[in-house]
Amino acid sequence: MIKKFTLFFLLLTTLSFAQVNLQEMRDFKFAYSLFEDGMYRLALSEFQKFITNYPESKLVEEARFFSAESAFKLGEYDTALKTYLSLLSDLPNTRFKDKANYRIAEIYLKRKNYTSAIESFKRAIESSADKLLISQSAYYLGDIYFEQGDYKNALRYYTLSYEVDTTGEIAPFSLFALGFTFQKQGKFQDAIEKYKSLIEKFSNSSGRLSKILGDAKLNLIDCYYKVGSHKEVAMLARELLNSGVGDEKIIFLLGESYYALGLYDSAMVYYEDYLKNFPNGEYNRHSLYSIGWIYYKRGSHDKAIQIFDSLSKGDDEIANFSLYYLAEVKKVSGDTVSAILTFKNFVERNKNYSRLFAQANYELGLIYFSQGKYDSAIVHLEKIHIDDTSGVGVKAFELLAQSYIRQGDYSKGASILRMIRNEMKLSSENEAINIYTEGVALMQEGKFDEAIKVFEEFLSKFQHNPNVEWAILYLGEMYYKLGDYKNARKYYTELLNRFPGSRNAEQALYSIAWSYFKEGEYKESAKQFEKFLSIYSTGKRALDARLRLADCYFMMKNYKQAESNYLSFVRLFGNQEGADYAYFQLSQVYLRQRQLMRSLEMLNLLLSKFPNSPLAPSAKYQMGWIYFQDKNYTPAINSFREVVEKYPDSEVAPKALYGIGDAYYNMGKYELAMKSYLEVIERYPDSKYSEDAISGIQYSLSAQGKNPNLVDELISKSKNPNFLEVVSLKKAEFQASQGNYSEGVNLYKKFIANYPESKLLPKAYYELGRVYEAMRRNSEAVEIYKNLISRYPMSEFAQNALVRLGRLKFNSGEFAEAIEYLGKVETKVKFYDEVLYLIGLNYLSLGDTANALRKFNEVIDKFPSSDFSDRARVKLGGILLSYDRTNEAIEILKPVVTQRATDEVSAEAQYLYAEAFFKLGDIDAALLQFLRVRYLYGEYVGLLPMTYYRIAQCYEIKGDYPKSIQFLNEVLKMHITDEMRLRVFEKLEQLKTKMPG
Repeated sequence: MIKKFTLFFLLLTTLSFAQVNLQEMRDFKFAYSLFEDGMYRLALSEFQKFITNYPESKLVEEARFFSAESAFKLGEYDTALKTYLSLLSDLPNTRFKDKANYRIAEIYLKRKNYTSAIESFKRAIESSADKLLISQSAYYLGDIYFEQGDYKNALRYYTLSYEVDTTGEIAPFSLFALGFTFQKQGKFQDAIEKYKSLIEKFSNSSGRLSKILGDAKLNLIDCYYKVGSHKEVAMLARELLNSGVGDEKIIFLLGESYYALGLYDSAMVYYEDYLKNFPNGEYNRHSLYSIGWIYYKRGSHDKAIQIFDSLSKGDDEIANFSLYYLAEVKKVSGDTVSAILTFKNFVERNKNYSRLFAQANYELGLIYFSQGKYDSAIVHLEKIHIDDTSGVGVKAFELLAQSYIRQGDYSKGASILRMIRNEMKLSSENEAINIYTEGVALMQEGKFDEAIKVFEEFLSKFQHNPNVEWAILYLGEMYYKLGDYKNARKYYTELLNRFPGSRNAEQALYSIAWSYFKEGEYKESAKQFEKFLSIYSTGKRALDARLRLADCYFMMKNYKQAESNYLSFVRLFGNQEGADYAYFQLSQVYLRQRQLMRSLEMLNLLLSKFPNSPLAPSAKYQMGWIYFQDKNYTPAINSFREVVEKYPDSEVAPKALYGIGDAYYNMGKYELAMKSYLEVIERYPDSKYSEDAISGIQYSLSAQGKNPNLVDELISKSKNPNFLEVVSLKKAEFQASQGNYSEGVNLYKKFIANYPESKLLPKAYYELGRVYEAMRRNSEAVEIYKNLISRYPMSEFAQNALVRLGRLKFNSGEFAEAIEYLGKVETKVKFYDEVLYLIGLNYLSLGDTANALRKFNEVIDKFPSSDFSDRARVKLGGILLSYDRTNEAIEILKPVVTQRATDEVSAEAQYLYAEAFFKLGDIDAALLQFLRVRYLYGEYVGLLPMTYYRIAQCYEIKGDYPKSIQFLNEVLKMHITDEMRLRVFEKLEQLKTKMPG
């Protein structure tokens, strides 16, 4: 459709005939007349004769130029080029300079010597004042650059060609060329402007311009179509049709435009008109394809399928698209089986990656996902590239992530979701869904630490998203499961504050109460359970809350309130789940109060009302234990025996059987005791009581005056010969427990030598190390622990050994090594609070108070109810005092001073607490707190000298010198250093000077 025109122009010149003789003038005029009449061969000959005959003529310059022109017109470009160049060389300022340069450029252009042509056209432009010549030269330069694909320079010179003379004969062609170049670049809007300008400026032109105007309109239609201006396409195309232009593309584009405008009936008319008038036309298959789409959009699936199926048989682009949409229509029409086969056919036929390849695999993934066939969905979805630009990339990878999640591979799903976020551009809404879904996946995988980070990122970015409530709840739940109850409460409380009417409010309040219970904060837990029950008095959680409330009172040793709540439960919900537990707990309440008969009564009620309760074995065992504690051994044995016989597979069965042995032992019936202990070993070899039973046998033998090592003989008769190694280890433990360390060492070494493959070896090494410690052979203990860690790094004893190494290195002053060993202990061990505390102590000993503070604070934050939390508070208080952060020290020490039972830790805390007030200058408070050290912690004599000295100082400050002297004299009676003794004497001398008279 797009046409280009080559232009011609007439070279005009003004000849000078002055001062020329008649014959000379006649010869020149004759040659020039021949040239004007197009008789270029004769003209060339005559001009050459003239140059030869009149070498000095004033007309030689003209003759040489027209000689070259004649050769040019004859197509003898070598002769012409030689003559033009000779003219310019001999007469560099010739008045034909610009025209000669132009012709030279034309010759180079004809020879496709584009570099030389470009240089010559540019010289012509630079040397000429002729608008037409400049416009024509610029036009040709534009053509050369266009053919070379240098559209930037092409546009530059086409623009120059037009702007030199906007109304000249070259102007319309320059405008057309500008439009065509922009169209070629895909800059359709710029092309539209140029074509419209051409049509508007030269619409009344005729002749050659009518053709270029027609082509401009055709190209304009194409550009309008490309930018989606379908109304303009329709208007201009109808105008051309009405003017008699029946171009097939016009009819096709009319159909396309009406289709794009949603005017399917009109589109169908033009598509069918096209097919009728151009049965072999260029757009025949495309028209059919569009008709198929019209049927598809109208829901005429059978007709659409028929057209797409016929078109799909080819090998062109239309065939490819038709095959894909054939599958689409089949899917929409409900023929899923056939759709799958067609999509697979498409994928198989299109090995190279493309937009439709990605879409087809996405559709297959979507179908299989909806069918629950996640493996098949994954196969197709994984064929889609991460840098896909088809528009399905994000959806496809989200579906892939969901497929893995539905399979239970939550980690894989989560990693894909994060990859989507990192590699693809998401809308705010999609990013929110992505982050939230990743958090849920990680939570389902049990990767709570990672999930927490993701949910917290979600909350920081999307405060008003509909999933915020669930994210907050999940954060609370995960922190709860991690045992971080403080942070769990933070999120539960946030949920209650932000969403008070939420259906999750019940769970949040319930979990807050439970979190306090888990921390041992039973008073606060009771308060929260009471608050919960005041709002949610019915339901499964309410039943559990009533029991937990009673448990809180039980744990606080408020047995009266505990009894009241348990009794209330069994009276109101005697047949509900949990009633058996309430009866069991009532028995514990009465047991704690030494009301043994009432305790037994509750246990009997439990067994009679709930014979199949999971607590039945424990209840029966508890009855035996009550009798046992009351030294009523015969009924104890009967109860224990009933447990073993009725519930042989229960958790308490081995303990009950072991209890029978202990009862016989206490009755002095050692043979029967040994028989019971042996029965434990036989029936429950994997129970922890089987090992204790070996010790029971040893003690029974010893009580009869027999050698404890006879246990070997008894065990050898056992049906479980594997117990020989257990016995061997127990013998070593027995000797160590009796203080026979050397014998214990020998037996542990013997065990290690005799049972090199035993699963008990880690324990043997560990216990051997402990015996060496008891013997103060610490270097040997260190080597044993190192050996244990090296051989059995995954053993629980390896973790214990690391801690013991840390302690040994601390005690020997090797603090850096101690930190190294302690730092290798896994955070999940149950004694990690002690590990953190010991690391803090070592940092403190190294003088690294910053890291010591960090570790002590970590103990307090992570293990608030731990013994080592209190110890850390004491050390932290001392550090803060040394930094004069006195008020902080008071706050950190206060919980230990007010809540901890009397021991060396609370004693030191009390002293530092008093010291803090002394530093603040609050002498009354300091005196009171130092007196508490004196009266409450007098047994901790190490604190007393400085305590009494401080009391003396307080009295001195208060002006009570006799009291001050009294306490200083008390200090002198204590075991103190010479330095302190000297200080006390000096203080006494000072006070004497202050005494009156």
